[in-house]
Amino acid sequence: MATNANSNSPDTKEADIPSWLLPLIRCPITKQGLQLAPRSTMDSLRELAAQGLLRSKNGISVSEIPSQGLLNADQSWLYPIRRGIPSLIPGDAISLNQEIHSAN
Repeated sequence: MATNANSNSPDTKEADIPSWLLPLIRCPITKQGLQLAPRSTMDSLRELAAQGLLRSKNGISVSEIPSQGLLNADQSWLYPIRRGIPSLIPGDAISLNQEIHSAN
C-alpha cells in the first residue's frame, strides 16, 4: 500500500479502495455513484471549512477536511476518507451546497 510523502498524518494515507469496488459503492443519501475527489476540490473545501461555511448532514459545522474524500455524481455530498477508510455514514457526509460550486 502506497502512502503520501507526509505519512505522519493519519489523514494523508492514500485511499485503499480497490479499482473494482469504486463503481459499486453508492452515496447512501442520493444513491449516485461515487468518485475520488480531486485534490483541487479538497483544497477548496479546506478553505471553506476554515471560513465556517461547511456543515455535515447532521448540521454540525465542519472545521477539518481530510486529505481525501469521495464525491457523489452531482457533487452535493462529500464522504471523508480517514486513515484510508471511507466513511459512508450519511451523518458524516459534508454538504457541498452553493459555497463549493461558487468557489470553483
